[in-house]
Amino acid sequence: VTGFGLLGHLVEMAKASNVNIDLDLDAVPLLAGAQEVVLQGIFSSLQPANVRLSRAVANHQQAGHCQAYPLLFDPQTAG
Repeated sequence: VTGFGLLGHLVEMAKASNVNIDLDLDAVPLLAGAQEVVLQGIFSSLQPANVRLSRAVANHQQAGHCQAYPLLFDPQTAG
């Protein structure tokens, strides 16, 4: 996933297709160690800018409690 993170690309595809997307956060594959790094408060330099996309998440309050949620905004291949 490029600089917009998984959520950024999902938002663009959903808008273009005029659909809503249900995403099972427990089913999203994560790179080994990614969740542990985020729990330590370590994020990509682009991740904070991508968090603005949280406005597109219908259940932001509920999703925000999932440990994998911050990784939806993480640009794995940026740079």
